[in-house]
Amino acid sequence: MVRDSAELVNSDPRMVPPTIRQTTIAAVARIRRRRTTACWSGVATRCSAVGDPPRSVAVGSLASFAVDRLRFGKGRLFSNAALLTYAIPAAFLAIPFHRVMHSYGLADTPWAVIAAHVTFATPFALLVLRHYAGLIPFELDDAARIDGASSLQVYWRIYLPLAAPALVVVALYALLLAWNDYIYQVLLLTSTSRMTVAMMQGLLFEDPDAAWNAMMAAAILYALPPVVIFFGLYRYVAVGLSLRHV
Repeated sequence: MVRDSAELVNSDPRMVPPTIRQTTIAAVARIRRRRTTACWSGVATRCSAVGDPPRSVAVGSLASFAVDRLRFGKGRLFSNAALLTYAIPAAFLAIPFHRVMHSYGLADTPWAVIAAHVTFATPFALLVLRHYAGLIPFELDDAARIDGASSLQVYWRIYLPLAAPALVVVALYALLLAWNDYIYQVLLLTSTSRMTVAMMQGLLFEDPDAAWNAMMAAAILYALPPVVIFFGLYRYVAVGLSLRHV
């Protein structure tokens, strides 16, 4: 339910507006009439929402598999060094990251935003997957190698299926990180056609005569996709929590 602007300043406010459907549809339509509506179907939004979680899962799972399952020398030191990156605030790295992306010719492209999100999601993915991999017996890997399986086959046929709940947690974290990010999207994306949902939210607040009903409609549309995806994958997270106590 989104109220009309006139009802927000009405001296006789009502709990339920008389025209709920009309005011809600009008608020959503006002957002779609803005030039910034390109973000709802733009390349940057689709890449951030769809491209970041799989890439974060792939990088994190391969790194954790190499550290734990292949008995990589000084693997614990490697994973701890990756976690130290969280000691540096992400805002401190925004300008250097922008210079690096500009030097590689990736400025104002979705790939620059994807690289930033995957960089910050990988240490968390490595931490979660390393701890969850401790629940998978090494005897399964040894038995597969005795049967002639290669390391890649062990990773694909044993490690990934058994670590599916942890992979879902990492994917959800990467999705929320990409969906809620603002500073890197503003710095790395400058074209109107490549604006993301978070950037459109910021533009609504820059309006001196802000339409609060349109802002609330945008907030609802902004919050819906992560909620739907979370409830769609919740059963995998619940399975992972239950297996930890078996």
